Amino acid sequence: MKKEFYFTKMSKLYIVVLTVMLMSCSKTSKYEVENYFSTNNPVDSFMIKKLMPYVMELPPADYDTNRFDRRFEAHFIRNLPLLPLKRYFIDKDSTHYYLVWKQAASIEGKQSIAIGGRFKLDKAGRISEFLETFNSYKMFPEELEKRGDDLFIEMVERGSIDKYIGNPDYVEFPDKEGKVYYDIKSSKWKLKAK
Repeated sequence: MKKEFYFTKMSKLYIVVLTVMLMSCSKTSKYEVENYFSTNNPVDSFMIKKLMPYVMELPPADYDTNRFDRRFEAHFIRNLPLLPLKRYFIDKDSTHYYLVWKQAASIEGKQSIAIGGRFKLDKAGRISEFLETFNSYKMFPEELEKRGDDLFIEMVERGSIDKYIGNPDYVEFPDKEGKVYYDIKSSKWKLKAK
């Protein structure tokens, strides 16, 4: 009798632990990059040809030139390891959501920022309606993993990251005061004129 009680109690505990683990895993599993890319559709090609022109800075001498010029492809290929695609999702209305990490200069060690946003593809497969929704503060990988996922899930599932704006543990841009905004026309973060 005592053995049966112990076994039943342990079985229930095991089921609860397993359920919690599965729930936490499934929270981000639909956002795994591997769900959308394969050897026939490699993520590196997507990043270099489509996303990097929007999220990677150009060399300083070329800052204001056309970032979509093919001459920058070598620059994007060189910098690809510094900008891994961490999360990706395409919703039912064909909006693509992305989360990349970008290494950031830091005297404290290897830190990165999370950059998240959304876009659509036109009939020719070109990005349209591109919007960079947020840039996080610099963080170490352990922090960025959790907080980047928090921001990405909020952006995809709620359509906004408003609850994180102004939180110094999460979002640097846009800022709470609305001084910094993403200019869709130039695909750059800008300061509002006074």
